[in-house]
Amino acid sequence: MKVFLSHASEDKKLVEQILIRIQNQFPDIQGWLDKYEIFAGDDLIEKIYSGIGQSDKFLIFLSPNSVDKPWVRTELRKALFDEIAGIKPEFIIPVKLGHISQFPPFLESRFYVDIENKTED
Repeated sequence: MKVFLSHASEDKKLVEQILIRIQNQFPDIQGWLDKYEIFAGDDLIEKIYSGIGQSDKFLIFLSPNSVDKPWVRTELRKALFDEIAGIKPEFIIPVKLGHISQFPPFLESRFYVDIENKTED
């Protein structure tokens, strides 16, 4: 299973730690993290859209840093389009990092993972 991790650059260290822990516990899960997938000279939109297209799930890490980031919104729009078009049903999984005052539209009614209330297990 391939999982795309959408996040703000300020949250990258925490998101990477979460990915490592997931992969240690579930070796069949492969994460798509920009740090490992995008290199100098790459077309950002092409690489991101390809990564989303190849993924089975889209984890969007919602934090005070990410909710207003243009790149996070761009990634979410692509994921929402794929989900609404029926290309990838039940594709998006919100993951809450810290306190956010309001969820982005279209995610408000979704069940989310709250990292603050989770242990490593």
